Amino acid sequence: MKTVQIAKWRIEADPEATQDHYLSAGPPCGCLYCRNFRKAFSGFPWFEELGVTPALPDLLSDFPAETPDKRLYIGHYQLAGRLLDGPEVMDGHWNESVTAAIGDFTIGFSRAEDGLMLEFEAVLPWRMDETQED
Repeated sequence: MKTVQIAKWRIEADPEATQDHYLSAGPPCGCLYCRNFRKAFSGFPWFEELGVTPALPDLLSDFPAETPDKRLYIGHYQLAGRLLDGPEVMDGHWNESVTAAIGDFTIGFSRAEDGLMLEFEAVLPWRMDETQED
């Protein structure tokens, strides 16, 4: 276990258990929008400390953004560990008091049955040669 400070949160993380989770996941989704997410986002420097694989969020949803050259993504990554300090996203209450803006992302942490979830929303550029379908 190691302690990691991310914005307003202090987390006790088990990077090996988190890595095991991602190693056991199936292949990444091959849809156009998930491929764009992987092309536009390579992770945060502290992902390695947590054991997170940036290309494999446990949940990823996409929506049209306000401009046609971007996409809105909402999702989460599962983490092995626990929240030591900092606000927790609870019951869908997503606001500035429980989130932090980091680059193009707004992130927050919530408790899960077997650890933590790093929840996020992000508006990322469209990087694919193919055009968006919606």
